[in-house]
Amino acid sequence: MEKVKALVCLSLIFFLPGIALSEDLRNLAEKLGKELKNTDVKIAVMDFSVASGERAQDSVVIRERLTTFLAQSKNIAIIERALLEKIFQEQKIEASGALEENAAQKIGKLTGADAILTGTLSELYSDKIEVNARVIAVATGKIITAGQATVSRDWKYFLPPSINKTENVSAGSAQDYYRRGTQYYGEGKYNMALEFYSRAIKLKPDYAEAYNARGSIYSIKGNSKEAIFDFSKAIEHKLDSVEGYSGRAMAYSSMGEYAKAIQDFDKTIELTPVSTRTLTAAEFLDSFIPDAPDYIGNYEKRGNAHLANNDPDSAIRDYTKIIELRPSNYYFYTLRGNAYHAKGDYTNAILDYTNVIKLSSNVAANYRASNYSSRGDIYYAKGDFDAAIKDYTTAMSLLPKRVKRQASKDLPPRWEDTTPVIEGGSTYVNYVPEEAIYINRGNAYFMLAKYDKAIADYGEAIELDAFEHSDDLGPKNPRKSIAYANRGNAYLSKGEVGKAAADCEKAIELDSSNTTAYSCREAVLGSNKK
Repeated sequence: MEKVKALVCLSLIFFLPGIALSEDLRNLAEKLGKELKNTDVKIAVMDFSVASGERAQDSVVIRERLTTFLAQSKNIAIIERALLEKIFQEQKIEASGALEENAAQKIGKLTGADAILTGTLSELYSDKIEVNARVIAVATGKIITAGQATVSRDWKYFLPPSINKTENVSAGSAQDYYRRGTQYYGEGKYNMALEFYSRAIKLKPDYAEAYNARGSIYSIKGNSKEAIFDFSKAIEHKLDSVEGYSGRAMAYSSMGEYAKAIQDFDKTIELTPVSTRTLTAAEFLDSFIPDAPDYIGNYEKRGNAHLANNDPDSAIRDYTKIIELRPSNYYFYTLRGNAYHAKGDYTNAILDYTNVIKLSSNVAANYRASNYSSRGDIYYAKGDFDAAIKDYTTAMSLLPKRVKRQASKDLPPRWEDTTPVIEGGSTYVNYVPEEAIYINRGNAYFMLAKYDKAIADYGEAIELDAFEHSDDLGPKNPRKSIAYANRGNAYLSKGEVGKAAADCEKAIELDSSNTTAYSCREAVLGSNKK
């Protein structure tokens, strides 16, 4: 059969750092709520399992935000947290995502809950966390629905205020309520902290510090509108409130109001002195952005807001300012490289990622793999497909081996990454999924008309795809659908129309919104008419 010339658009998968605060968790909560069939469901929200005890706050914040967003669903009633904690203590039930056998049934019986929400948290790149959530029916112990989200650890900017414990304050005063609220804040008991800060504000309506503290907790819980109100009140009563401007900027960013966020970051930078503290590479690896408000951290956050606001030139200026102050820190080159990439300045983007690769030579292999993969994406965008293939190949050689595990009897087996140790003893999953790199390298081979190699890479991506069941926020099996559609185009370019048709149909079955799959099917139909 004569080979068919396929005029197609391949799907490429990019992984670029950006601002992603509460919105992904809101989408996750909406997804879980929609998939609960009952019209009146009572849910007990548990803590999430974390790999490191030092990240206990992560679990509390994720639980609080999901509780906030789930409570907005009309068909869901949330079991009061105070009742849950009392039962956990009395029954000696572990509150984390690693539930013991029959724990769900016990919680349901004691609280009247129909289901429990639990899950796990995994470290990712650039201070991000992967949230894997599942809703379990207490009657059967089976998973009703599941979902996944990736969020930035933005709550690190909202730390409990320091208080002078030696200061004498009268009982029942605004200062007393403020101090007690701060104590609860530090313990992660946010609802109690809110109550005491509110009492302090009622007694002292111009209490800027209390407004800032309460605004911080609202931000942690995902109540951005309430946070903005409180931070605005703090600024109203204290015009030079750095915490007020910084907190309000973060809240605006979480709502996607980047222009307002940038104005507040401008003021925060104006009010914050130049930082003289030198951070080590290990500190930045564990905590890429200094706790706010910090001079360097403010430039980074404003740069991120500029980039999210489709202004890469302004973002580049902010990232360049940071690089001038911290020229040996590889992370900031990734930010500027991504901004150059977004601008279409591939030459400077490649230079920055080359610096990243040089400066990060001693960090964990899976992080270095993500750097090679990102530079490969830039080479691909530039049209240098040979260089892209070389970087993708290097990235795959650095990734840890994968194993197939049966996570639950109710779900099919999944490929899971082994977790190499990174500085400080924390463990991280792969920064870029291996199947995504196979898809991108397959695309580069396709562009060079090396269809057999492209087909082989797409096949590897299909085999490795981690989402065998529909538990992600996007369309069902998105990466697998992309791999099938792209492989269909490769088969079509070889003239193997039957295989192309099968792959395109499979891609549509997996993801009905995959436009590449429909284009592939149209090309197949067109070739059959010839």
